[in-house]
Amino acid sequence: MKGFAEMLAIGLGFGGGAMLYVTVKEVFPEAYSEGNTFFTTLSFLFGMLTMLFLDTIDMLTYLQKCKQFFIL
Repeated sequence: MKGFAEMLAIGLGFGGGAMLYVTVKEVFPEAYSEGNTFFTTLSFLFGMLTMLFLDTIDMLTYLQKCKQFFIL
């Protein structure tokens, strides 16, 4: 089962990288061609920071649940 977990992590990393590539290669040029580059960049950064914040909250919740089973 441990080997499957490692393969899953590699697969999810590859999928995330592919989505990031499509965003940078396809979506950004189209968004920047509209002319409002400041709003486009600000929206992207706000979305990324929101995602990181929510991921941190999720990780802290997970660690709190693990504390019941393991000594951390």
